[in-house]
Amino acid sequence: MAQNQELADLKFRLLLSELREFKAISVLTPTATPQPKQRAFLPHTEIAPSPTALATLPLPLGDIAVSSHAASLPAIGLNLGHSPLDTQVSRLRDFLLEHNQEPFVRPLFLASNLSLLPLLGRFGFAFHRYHESVQQEIPYLAVRYGLHQIRALDKGMVEWSAL
Repeated sequence: MAQNQELADLKFRLLLSELREFKAISVLTPTATPQPKQRAFLPHTEIAPSPTALATLPLPLGDIAVSSHAASLPAIGLNLGHSPLDTQVSRLRDFLLEHNQEPFVRPLFLASNLSLLPLLGRFGFAFHRYHESVQQEIPYLAVRYGLHQIRALDKGMVEWSAL
C-alpha cells in the first residue's frame, strides 16, 4: 500500500504541475470568436437504450489517490459549470489537494466543454460532457454512474441529491 501511495503522490505532483501550466496557457491563449450555437444531437428516445438497461459504470478514484475501501466511497458528480477556466482550475486544484490526502468520493467531473478533459483523463478520472444543462441529464447520470449527489465545484453547493 505504501508503494501505491508513493506513486499516487508522484502523479499528484505531476498533475499540480500540469494544472499550473494549463492555467498559464489558458490566460495567454486568445479566446476564439464565438461560433453559432449548434443544436445538440438528441437521439430518438423510442429506440435509444434506457439507462436502466445498461450496467452501472464504476467510477475510479483517479491515479492521484489510493484507498483500501474505494468501492465503498460515494459516487459524486462535480459540476465544473460555466465559470471561467481560471476559476475551474483553481477549484479543481483545491479539490485534488484534499482528494490526494484522504479520498472521500469517487468523482465524476461534469462540464459543458472539453477543455479539461485531456488533463483529467490522463490522470484516470471519469468525465462527462453535458450539452445545455446538467439538470437535464440527471436521470441518466444517476443510473449510469450510480451518483448519490451532484455538487457545483466552484461554489460547493449541492445541485442534486438522491437522498
